[in-house]
Amino acid sequence: MKVCLGRRSEPVNPFSGKRLYHIRGTNANNSHAVETAPQARNLNTNDAFVLMNDEKVFVWDGKGSNEHERAASQAIAAASNHADCFEVEEGNEGEAFWEILGGKGEYISQDKFRDEDISAVLFECTNVIGIFKVYRLEEYAQQDLLSRNCVLLDGGNRIYVWVGSDANEKCISMTMDVAKKYVNFENEDTPKREKCDIVTVKAGE
Repeated sequence: MKVCLGRRSEPVNPFSGKRLYHIRGTNANNSHAVETAPQARNLNTNDAFVLMNDEKVFVWDGKGSNEHERAASQAIAAASNHADCFEVEEGNEGEAFWEILGGKGEYISQDKFRDEDISAVLFECTNVIGIFKVYRLEEYAQQDLLSRNCVLLDGGNRIYVWVGSDANEKCISMTMDVAKKYVNFENEDTPKREKCDIVTVKAGE
């Protein structure tokens, strides 16, 4: 699946012009491509990318990308029917690659994204219908941050409480209460996390 930038009412050719697709997934069924602005800062060492203009297409394998992301990026590149198709590894891109992106730049490339199994859990917290509910999202992206809700993001040694700009006080206070109970939860299979910070993050900050 490819998600393109633009308006739904406009016809889109996903392989025309300058485009950068961010490929993410954990298996063959959920791997997908989301178009982002073709700039170096939007790369991520943890994933694979497909970069193209009207002449060339590059498959960029981040050092932390998995086999499913690389396979999906190859399939998208093949579907573009570009005559010149190149697969490049992170750190060995060449000048033509960076030229399409407008030059080199910093991007997410910390060692932990290359060497560790990064897994986070996200919960949506909402009371828009008058009843406070918490939902775990198996697949999520930044677009799932809705201004009327709050979110719990479990990053392992740190829990983030994201507060939407339009979230009401009751939703915020109940989300904070859930975060404290979540951190302190323990049973036979889940030991209590002794050192786990709860960090509150407001939308836009």
